[in-house]
Amino acid sequence: MAERVQCLYRVSTTKQVDHNDQNQANIPMQRKACRGFAKKMGWIIVGEEQETGVSGFKVSADDRDKLQLVKEKAEQKKFDILLVYMFDRLFDMAQNLMTERTNENKEYRTMPLNTTGQSLLSGNVFCGHCGGRLVLTTNGKVYRQPDGTPLKKKRFRYICYNKTRHRTDCDGQTGYTMHILDDIVVNILHQVFDKMKSATSDMIVGNACQKQMALLQADLKRARTENTKANTDYESLKAEVLKAVQGKSALPMDVLNELLEETRQRVLDTSRRVTELTMELEDENSKLEEFRSEFERIATWSEIFDSSDTATKKMICGYIIKRVTVCRDYKLAVDFTINVEQFLNGIDSVTQAEVNDLPMAQ
Repeated sequence: MAERVQCLYRVSTTKQVDHNDQNQANIPMQRKACRGFAKKMGWIIVGEEQETGVSGFKVSADDRDKLQLVKEKAEQKKFDILLVYMFDRLFDMAQNLMTERTNENKEYRTMPLNTTGQSLLSGNVFCGHCGGRLVLTTNGKVYRQPDGTPLKKKRFRYICYNKTRHRTDCDGQTGYTMHILDDIVVNILHQVFDKMKSATSDMIVGNACQKQMALLQADLKRARTENTKANTDYESLKAEVLKAVQGKSALPMDVLNELLEETRQRVLDTSRRVTELTMELEDENSKLEEFRSEFERIATWSEIFDSSDTATKKMICGYIIKRVTVCRDYKLAVDFTINVEQFLNGIDSVTQAEVNDLPMAQ
């Protein structure tokens, strides 16, 4: 017996939905993907629900009516499988992480080889004077307590590998105290988190993306209109040809055949254009939803960052910050990963120039 499937579609904002002829909200890309997957698996869809304008990050499960309705159906055993469409980059992120950790990419690696240790930065911090990677070292120093008892303390520092190994000339500092540099980066991360938490969806997407989507939708509407007209003209000409065969048309048969072929070609061309624009619009919708999903993931990280252990903080930092370049006196230049850079540009916030002017921890 085929599995019974309940589908649940969701988008974070009402601006991410299309509308059908009855002006009802619709999420065609997710619906098409889930129906296609169910068909491929031999499953039967017994129900479909959709949430429009519901953020999975901002709205709790208890306050999501459609989710509660699906839960009730599950408790009543009305379906066997819950099918949802996910824009999840965890697999891609894991693949990229594995690729970066290979020996072939060691010169370009910006992610940590492992998450052990006490430092926040690993693999993505570089000397601003020679460009060499900074590596973490520890050494001990013995202090005498008031009663004369020796106390050994460890000191953690990021040091320039090129300078300490004399691989190239470097006029920068040999090393930077770990907790000072880490505190500066944490301060920058907090500013990024604060900006992103205060952002609206319009700020995230940006005017350029909204305009692109509007242009595509307008082009698709125009193409559909032209295709409808071409099909209507084609059917009219076929009827006229029938009249000509019966001797009831005022137009010569050769003229009708020529017009019929031209119109048929117009039908094919406009149909092809509708298909191309539909696919392009679906692709843009997919990218947009993935973009929003990535934003929500980073927004979630902002909530857990301060309470996380060092290993988690290190991975979060690695996915947000692509490169930290350090010069004398702890002057920093920070390059964010492409998505974070897009988010910050989208809300007209922290630019590369502003990052260099951020207050430094003392």
